Amino acid sequence: MKVVRSDWLLFLVLIILGALPTLVQSNIAFLGTNQETGEPAPIEELSVNNLETLKIAADRPAESSIIDAPNPFNAVVVEWTPLDDLFFFLEIRTGSDGDWSDWSPLDVSHDLTGENDELVTSDMVFVGGGESTHSQVQLRSSLPSVIPNVRLTFIDSTEGPTTDELVSTMADVRATQLRMSGGLDIESQLANPKPNVISRDVWCSSSLCRPDEGNSGNGCVDSDKLYYGDVTHMVVHHTVTSNDATNWAPVVRAIWQYHAFSRCWGDIGYNYLIDPNGVIYEGHRGGDNVMGTHAGHINADSMGVSLLGTFTEAGPPYYGIKPPAAMANSLVDILAWKADLENIDPWDSTYADSLGSGRPALMGHRDAHGTTSCPGQQAHDMLPEIRQRVAERLEDVPDRIYVDELSNGFSRSDANWYTGKYSCGFNGNAWFTFSTTNPSEAVNNGTWTFQVPVDGFYVVDAMIPFCNTENSETRGANYQVRHADGNTDVRINQNDHLGLWAKLGSYEFKAGETYSVYLTDLATDNGRGLWFDAIRLTPATGDDLPQPEFTLISPEPDTWFNETTIDFEWTFDDFYGPQQWALKFSTTEDMQSEVFDVTLTQGVTKTTVTLDQPYPELFWRVEVLGLLGSDPSEVRRVRIDVTPPETEVESVLQQPDGSYVIAVNGIDEGAGLESFTLEYRPLDSRSVWTVLVQDQKSDLVVFDPGDGGAYEFRVTGTDALGNVEAVEDLADGSTADAIILLPRIYAPRIEH
Repeated sequence: MKVVRSDWLLFLVLIILGALPTLVQSNIAFLGTNQETGEPAPIEELSVNNLETLKIAADRPAESSIIDAPNPFNAVVVEWTPLDDLFFFLEIRTGSDGDWSDWSPLDVSHDLTGENDELVTSDMVFVGGGESTHSQVQLRSSLPSVIPNVRLTFIDSTEGPTTDELVSTMADVRATQLRMSGGLDIESQLANPKPNVISRDVWCSSSLCRPDEGNSGNGCVDSDKLYYGDVTHMVVHHTVTSNDATNWAPVVRAIWQYHAFSRCWGDIGYNYLIDPNGVIYEGHRGGDNVMGTHAGHINADSMGVSLLGTFTEAGPPYYGIKPPAAMANSLVDILAWKADLENIDPWDSTYADSLGSGRPALMGHRDAHGTTSCPGQQAHDMLPEIRQRVAERLEDVPDRIYVDELSNGFSRSDANWYTGKYSCGFNGNAWFTFSTTNPSEAVNNGTWTFQVPVDGFYVVDAMIPFCNTENSETRGANYQVRHADGNTDVRINQNDHLGLWAKLGSYEFKAGETYSVYLTDLATDNGRGLWFDAIRLTPATGDDLPQPEFTLISPEPDTWFNETTIDFEWTFDDFYGPQQWALKFSTTEDMQSEVFDVTLTQGVTKTTVTLDQPYPELFWRVEVLGLLGSDPSEVRRVRIDVTPPETEVESVLQQPDGSYVIAVNGIDEGAGLESFTLEYRPLDSRSVWTVLVQDQKSDLVVFDPGDGGAYEFRVTGTDALGNVEAVEDLADGSTADAIILLPRIYAPRIEH
């Protein structure tokens, strides 16, 4: 046979490849060993320096030599020095005794690769779905190369109970717990009980799954202290592992071993894991609200739930699947339980203390930092459905109207538009452009149009998504809201609202009419990101409803009454909402000593009130019930006096001419003495009283009987409210007790 030149070259390459020494340096570490008990975890690492891949055929990628694993493995993770080549890729296959698997791409795991890591880390690769073991691996690359450093982590998690056995054991555990509690299952009585979860004690037999705090004998576990916090956010992940397993227990054990020991996180990073059959596994030890290691800085505020499998796009090179129905159902169950427990609105976006900015309350891992595609595109596409299903389980989620930027309710100008990385934004998308202060350059604009089902006031919010664009956002986006009363311009600092709904205000809308929110790229700054995402409308309540402005009509301030039945009247302006009035009364002006109130239906502006007693002074005002923050009316005082005055003849003076001056005195602690009536009759005559003066205001009365006889007097007072002193047939004074006034002697006045 004649050998052509190309064949000689191929033959030479084969000879060289076969003659190359295995450039593998063993660096085996029994990572998961309890140093006190000697109990090993079958996880070992192997480092390879200067791994070379060579082409053995022109139409095939470059292959490495075969690498023997230090232990049988059902899972392997590869780390390597990234090469500065846009088209470089790595693939792996596993095998034993010449029986090889298909080649699988080694995708860089952004969950496991830090920003400053020298080596990038692949997703975990399983042998036969994780249920069998191999002993060898081989790598191949897109082109011949020398990779300076390769580290392989080999895990064997095949030993242990199967998923079916775990489910059976957990059922026995629950039955025992129920018997011990006397058949009382409080959890099941909740509206959203915690679903059945395979506990760590059941799925993990290693003592390192439940160590004494700081005394496990393993440095990684001992450094993993338990921290607890309030869960305000829920994060969905995927493990990016095989989708073809039938027994998922080994997969969970492998993830635990890799997270706890190879990554030295001390434990599995997720709080819960769910397999495609809907079985839920407890993740990180410590119970509910323990901080896991699953989403960077937001760990302190979140619960992480990971879906076992790969849920990326369906086509090459990912070949992900859509999460099965059983898995989605269990995801809804665990999220609804937590949302109900922590009062989390799955459709909302709230401030995350650990990040110092906002994030969706229920989100995919990619939404937390924008540096990963997790939980895979097909799982992320399901999140709106998951949010809705969780919301339907809860009682206090507002009934809102959403207008998404991908819906028919949104239109945008024909200009250049951009989207964030990893399909960020509400419902997985958001458009953005760059701000400008030059009107001639303002070409990007968008309009959200909508109708409301019933007349009323609605709060309008705009979503400002968090997206990792490595650019700051505008501090002056100009929105215009068209509502029932016209147009209102609103300026929003988008940079201060990242990951949050920005409130545009509360406005009135009429059913059947079409309204809009308009946004343009003409802003207060230049070259900053300006986002066009969803808007939402929420029926207004509380402070978001127009506040009533009360005007009190009657009684006038400090009005006196001589009865306990009083008419009250007021008016109001600028009010909307199904509320009730309250007419409140207090004995102090600060309204802190409330004695009673009267509740009235909405719209009533007058009422007659019969007080329970004649208060000397009583303060009143009008308030709105159920409208927090609503300003009440001014405070007015009414005064009540049903007690007549008390009067007397203080003195009787006889003047030199024989007439008398009668001095009258009276008191009234209420509205005050208004006048008095003075009567007289002959002393000791028991005859009929004769009126001397009536409704007299002056306290001095002159009486000249003319006959020199003796007389007696009585006085009756009337106060300012017409309360009249009771009349008695008794005298208050007489001429017999008169003080006689002597004539005055005046000295002559000397004129100068």
